[in-house]
Amino acid sequence: MQFFGSPKALGLSFRSSKCDGERLRHGRPKLLLSGVFWLSQRLGGNLALADLKLLNVRIAADVHLVRSRHAGDRGLKRLAALAWGFSLAVFSAALAEQPADSAKAPDEDPYAWKLLFDGKTLEGWKVPSFGGEGEVYVQDGRIILGEGRMMTGIALKGEPPRTNYELQWEGMRVDGEDFFCATTFPVGKDYCSFVPGGWGGMVTGLSNVDYYDASDNMTTTFFEYKPKQWYTFRVRVSDARIRAWIGDEQVVDQPRGEHTFDIRFEVEPCRPLGMASWSTTGAVRNIRLRRLKPSEIANP
Repeated sequence: MQFFGSPKALGLSFRSSKCDGERLRHGRPKLLLSGVFWLSQRLGGNLALADLKLLNVRIAADVHLVRSRHAGDRGLKRLAALAWGFSLAVFSAALAEQPADSAKAPDEDPYAWKLLFDGKTLEGWKVPSFGGEGEVYVQDGRIILGEGRMMTGIALKGEPPRTNYELQWEGMRVDGEDFFCATTFPVGKDYCSFVPGGWGGMVTGLSNVDYYDASDNMTTTFFEYKPKQWYTFRVRVSDARIRAWIGDEQVVDQPRGEHTFDIRFEVEPCRPLGMASWSTTGAVRNIRLRRLKPSEIANP
């Protein structure tokens, strides 16, 4: 809130037909005038509500004193009334600009989980073209990745963190025999993919590490995925390493160090963060992400 102008411009007169110079130089009337003048000079900028409230109380006291001690001075009484009215108007305007709920909202936790899928729409996601992809739609709180001739997937529209974060989601193989929610994610300036159930249905690992895919590198493992059953996956990327879990079981613990990470060309449309199925109908839900706490970064 801003006001500009002098007391004269605001309609306040300092002259009184019955107020001599001696009276203005002594006592509370002088404080009244100085209060109004201070207010008019300070209104060129922003005043805090507390400042206005304090000044309002001060002018109210001055007005009461003028009315009680100078009841016969009509000019001074008029000035007091103008000062009081002006003070009330300024304070009321400032009060009106305050938010309805002035209580300070608690600071948001920067390390809290953030949902990336609202369970109802594909808002925040895009459906890239792979060529021969199946249908992608939302049903019963999950994203269905319909079986295609090869890849079907989704990709995040926003820009996720590049390192020191954790991604979690739930995936299900609805129908088919290959991977159903291979997830591509950032690793610094590069990308990598966590592949659950590829190469015939059981191969699980990172693609690619040092140019070798999940079927043939140090992260290769085997896991039996039952059809129409939900699995919780979690990938943590820190400056030091990439770790992955299926439920509570850790299946990947890959140092970053001097290793090279990249992705197969088929999943490039899933960048910067996305999920895909291969000739399989998959479903994903409860996709969320959080940044790592400093203690987690220091002790990955």
